[in-house]
Amino acid sequence: MKGIYDHDVIMWVKDINDFYSFWRKTIQKYHKYFQNQIVSIYNQSLTYRNSFLLKDEYDKSDRVKYEFVGGGIKVKIDDLDFKILKILAPNTRISTLKIAKILNSTSITIKNRIKRLIKLDVIQGFRVNIDYSKLGYYFYKAEIQLEDYTKREEIINYITKNSHLTMIDESVGVADLELDFIVENINIFYDIMDNLIRNFPGAIKNYKYFYVSKIHKLLYLPSIN
Repeated sequence: MKGIYDHDVIMWVKDINDFYSFWRKTIQKYHKYFQNQIVSIYNQSLTYRNSFLLKDEYDKSDRVKYEFVGGGIKVKIDDLDFKILKILAPNTRISTLKIAKILNSTSITIKNRIKRLIKLDVIQGFRVNIDYSKLGYYFYKAEIQLEDYTKREEIINYITKNSHLTMIDESVGVADLELDFIVENINIFYDIMDNLIRNFPGAIKNYKYFYVSKIHKLLYLPSIN
C-alpha cells in the first residue's frame, strides 16, 4: 500500500481466540519489523457492482452485488459441500462434471449441492477477478471519522449512487465509515470525497486514505481448520 499503511491483511476467523493465536505467533516472529499495528474487526462488507465500467448505463437502485456478514446465521454443510466450495473458490468456471471426477461423485449430485449452497446464500455469486491497473484504474480506500454520527446512513445512501464505489465496510476499531473506490486517478478520488463533504457539511470530521498498489494473495474460502 501507499499512504498511511504499508500493508493490510484481511482474514476470516471463527472467533477472537482463533485470531489471537495467529497474531501472537506473527508478533513473536516479526515484531521488530512493525512500527505500528492497528487491528479492526469487520462485521459486514457490502460489495457493489463495478458500475464505473458501464459509465452511465447502470441502474443506481440495484448496485449491491453481495455481502459478507460476520457472526451471521450458521447453516449446516458437510464435508462434500466444503470440498465443492474449495474447488470453486479459485475457479468458478470449472464444470460440475470435472468437480464430480475430482471428488469421486456424480455431476447430478454436484449440481444439486451447488444449487442448495446458492439457495442457502453460502454461494452469493460467481465472479471474475479483474486486474484494474491494466485498465488504467486504481484502488483507493477512505477511512472516515464522523462529526455527526446520525448522518451515517444518509451518507451511505448518497454515496452508493456513485459508480466508482465498490465496497462499504462496517468495522470496529479504525473508522466510523470505510469506503472503497476504483478510479482512473487520484483527482477523481479527491473530487468524490470533496463532493461528499460539501453535501454533508459538519457531518464529516476528517478522513484518511491509502492506495492499494499490489495484492499478494486473494482467497475467498478460508481453511476449515
